[in-house]
Amino acid sequence: MIERKPLSVAWVSRQCDFKPTDGGPSSTSASQRPGARILSRPSCANAFTLIELLIVISIILILIAVALPNFLAAQVRAKVTRAEADLRSLAVAIEAFRTEHKHYPIGTDDLGAVPAEVENHFLQYGEYAFYTFRTIFSGNGASSLGYYDLPADTPVGVVPGLTTPMAYITQIPTDPFSRLPGFITYSYREDRDGVFNGWIATSFGPDTDEAENPGKNLPSGAPVRTSLLPNLDARGAGRYGDINEKAGHPGSNFTGLPGETPRQLIVQEIQVLAYSPTNGVVSDGDLFRLGP
Repeated sequence: MIERKPLSVAWVSRQCDFKPTDGGPSSTSASQRPGARILSRPSCANAFTLIELLIVISIILILIAVALPNFLAAQVRAKVTRAEADLRSLAVAIEAFRTEHKHYPIGTDDLGAVPAEVENHFLQYGEYAFYTFRTIFSGNGASSLGYYDLPADTPVGVVPGLTTPMAYITQIPTDPFSRLPGFITYSYREDRDGVFNGWIATSFGPDTDEAENPGKNLPSGAPVRTSLLPNLDARGAGRYGDINEKAGHPGSNFTGLPGETPRQLIVQEIQVLAYSPTNGVVSDGDLFRLGP
């Protein structure tokens, strides 16, 4: 015969143990046998109280409230650093292209000359008004300018002449502050009338205001911030963001001044529309690079 040992009852929870007591007149019922051991209420002297738990949770929430803004600000600063580096890389590629071809890469606000993703993204805001690198070329004269025909489904970042067949830059970088990351390149426009003296490339900046204005040539109605060059402010010119790239370079035909606009005047006025971290990590203004 195998001897059977009586089972014991164990309670495991932060040293909270049931305390067995001997049965007596006050702890037995008609169904209990005399002398049976019963379990009393557990002793939980070492458990957390509700107040202690609330205090711990409060401390955690305070730490999150302190750390989260710093974390988000660090992310914005990293994007600003990346955008500035991208604009420098673009400047090198654009000037290298000009050295060989005697003109700058072509910018456009023709929705039929950019990838479909870019076109569809901006059409949701109103009439298409985004100036950037022309991707799709047509006509026999394109090859003589350093370009060649590409299909309509040419991917973002590929610009004939600038990235292929000669790669002055491997791929046109995309704006980290766009609401469609990975697809929207930096805004760009070049001198195209008279002497080729410059170009401008811009990022929407931390305020991500690409949809602030209603669309092509439709002023937003907000006060214009550049009194000497009203067209430079995207609010008054019906463009996206803060800087109107059409009026942001010396050889532009859209500054509102006859002939070539002095570069110093453009630099002076554009500072009003430019991003500055001294106004706050997430503050109004575009990042820009004025070339050469």
